[in-house]
Amino acid sequence: TQILVDAGRRARADIIETQAAIAERQVILTSAQNNLAAAQQQLLSQLDIDTNIILEAVPTEALPPLPELNLDTLVDEAMKNQPEFLQAQLTIDSAKESVITAENDRLWSLNLEGKYTYQLDSNALDRQDWNASLRLSQTFGDPNPNLQVQRSRTTLEQAEISLREQQEQLRIDLANRIRDVQLQFQQLELARESERLAQIRLDNEREKFRLGRSQLNDVIQQENALISVRSNTLSAEIGYLNSLTDLDAVLGRTLQAWNVKVMIPPIDAP
Repeated sequence: TQILVDAGRRARADIIETQAAIAERQVILTSAQNNLAAAQQQLLSQLDIDTNIILEAVPTEALPPLPELNLDTLVDEAMKNQPEFLQAQLTIDSAKESVITAENDRLWSLNLEGKYTYQLDSNALDRQDWNASLRLSQTFGDPNPNLQVQRSRTTLEQAEISLREQQEQLRIDLANRIRDVQLQFQQLELARESERLAQIRLDNEREKFRLGRSQLNDVIQQENALISVRSNTLSAEIGYLNSLTDLDAVLGRTLQAWNVKVMIPPIDAP
């Protein structure tokens, strides 16, 4: 542009437009660099590592495609992975055992009793006696066995109700996460299409400028529009990845998604 202005083929106002655009983008760049430095320090603080370490972003692979999102399948997976549901199932199993034990305690008791007696009499003769008997017994008038059965059954019912409520809430949470993933993916596709069209408009405006049928200010406007659209695309990509991360959290597979293995040290024998 400076060469064209010096040659008299462009107005000096054109170079001012270019300089103003460059200054504006330098301001945006400085702000972005400051935000990046702050985010790096926050990440280092959360990781509890040396804050003097310099983090460098590396290009990522292609974004994952939209996964298959079947609500019933995901509910089953979450119930197998989430510690809350595993603990709830253990509580129900324990309550069932308590009911069986309480019901057995109020049944009639049938015991086999045996007795052996060895005696040496005055004539130095051995005398041995063997006795065996069956004893059927029951305690009457004691309300504790029946009360214990009722308490154990009530505990079991409460545990089952609690599990059903957790399942209902899980279905609601997963339905929301599924809807969010689908929405974010749709927004990402729209943003990519918008970016493609913005690039075409910029290429057309540059060609018109080269042929002398457009002003430099028009080209700058299309460049700014493309930058804005690319920023929207990046935000859409981040939103889509965040929605997948939220879904993994509800499914209880965050460690699996990030290939994190938890090493449990062996317990030394006493």
